Amino acid sequence: MIFLCQHNQFIQQTKRLSEQLNIPWSDQITGHSCFLSFTETGLSYCDNELDCGNLLIDFNHGKLAHRIQNQHDNHHKQPLAKAIGTKKRPIVVDATGGLGKDAFILASLGCQVTIIERSPILYALLFDALKRAQQDLSTESIVKNIQLINADSKQLIASDFFLLNNQAIDVIYMDPMYPKRNKSAKVKKEMQIIQKLVGKDEDSADLFEICLNIATKVVVKRPKTAQPITQKKADYNVVNKNTRYDVYLGTVRT
Repeated sequence: MIFLCQHNQFIQQTKRLSEQLNIPWSDQITGHSCFLSFTETGLSYCDNELDCGNLLIDFNHGKLAHRIQNQHDNHHKQPLAKAIGTKKRPIVVDATGGLGKDAFILASLGCQVTIIERSPILYALLFDALKRAQQDLSTESIVKNIQLINADSKQLIASDFFLLNNQAIDVIYMDPMYPKRNKSAKVKKEMQIIQKLVGKDEDSADLFEICLNIATKVVVKRPKTAQPITQKKADYNVVNKNTRYDVYLGTVRT
């Protein structure tokens, strides 16, 4: 894995992020199958081993941007919003940041959201996407509701980090890697890359137990027909066509 700098105007950005993430950089593409690269559209990740193109996180274009720009009065009634309880504008920790889509939606609904992402590659892509969103008038106010941290959620949440920084947590949101499909349909390219960078999320059950002792509510996103993340029965569920949000009330009460 390297940073590839093919354009002189991005050399300072490349060097800075290369040093921050302790990843070497080069201006030669030959011999590198996986690399991060700055272009005029932003920071992207390319993995020729997966043959699934580039991954660039973009909060200002595409389906997500259209969804946010066209939110109506019933946006708090959407399944994710109902599970989180966005009407109360809670303080939310997204413990499995990934591509940041759900976190960005929650921030657009007025929640204060901390995104924790343990993969330094995904963190870099998220950081760049949020930086671009902050420079856009249509999303600038949303980014103000977001804090991004590169860390292991289990360690960070179990520590006194939030307490020491006087940050209360109302809801912890988890979207662990979905279980292996029985169908032969190919996984979307975004998920192929995430699976390679993050792994199988084999510690998600342990993370859940830690979260349950910290927050007043833990929300776990699952495929509609998948097994729960734990044997503990959810206090209630919010379900749509393909997705189920299992809602657990934690031991902490406010």
